Amino acid sequence: MKRQVRLAKYEYRRKRKRFMNRLFLFSVIILIAIFTLNKFGVFNVISVKVEGAERLKSTEVIKVSGIKVGQSYFSVSPNSRERDLEKIPLVKSAKISFNFKREAVIKLEERIPKFQIENFLEYYMLDEDMKIISKESSKAEVPEIKDNLKKLNLGEKIYEDDNKIEFFKELVNQPVYSKIEDIDLNGTYSLFTKDGIQIVIGKLENLDYKFRMLEEILKDIEATGKNARIIELDKEDPIVMVDDHNRENIEENLDESQ
Repeated sequence: MKRQVRLAKYEYRRKRKRFMNRLFLFSVIILIAIFTLNKFGVFNVISVKVEGAERLKSTEVIKVSGIKVGQSYFSVSPNSRERDLEKIPLVKSAKISFNFKREAVIKLEERIPKFQIENFLEYYMLDEDMKIISKESSKAEVPEIKDNLKKLNLGEKIYEDDNKIEFFKELVNQPVYSKIEDIDLNGTYSLFTKDGIQIVIGKLENLDYKFRMLEEILKDIEATGKNARIIELDKEDPIVMVDDHNRENIEENLDESQ
């Protein structure tokens, strides 16, 4: 019995060694083939194509990638080139490939501005990860964050607090996002809609419940025509404060016009 076990182990080691030798030989052959083809210019780039660049210029992307026409595609590791491209603040991900046409293809996924923050008449655009992706001279059509921040650097996140980042990520996916004008993070966290409603969020907890209640409240306001001014979601039971005086005036004006 012991002899059979030893023979089985020996046979296993023998087969494993044979497999490793064949794998090594195959790898050497592949490397030699690639080296030979590379020497004869088979992997030399004859054109560079950039896909997915909406806000970035293709010339800038190609320059950062380091890919040059006439040079070997493998002169620098593609992974290294991709990491360099992903250092561009506007780039979320980058993939580089080489096809049979000897064309290097750079595929980008750009970061999309979702928020902005103003600092000395300059507007810093932020994606949903709270990363600064660009700096503009004019205000964009995205919600503006009001907060006391001292350092604003391109390519860096303005917050390290995971709760804040998750709040903004969740907010982007909510129906109310398109209605927001400002987000005030000084004191009680509040959202201000384009039609003047203040939405008090309070502590960044139970966000699923708060956003769910907010959606129902906004639907009710739209259906009933309530002239809401403040929605307090920081209470156990949300409170809607209505400006009845202004609403009566609006209704009187409507009656007169009819």
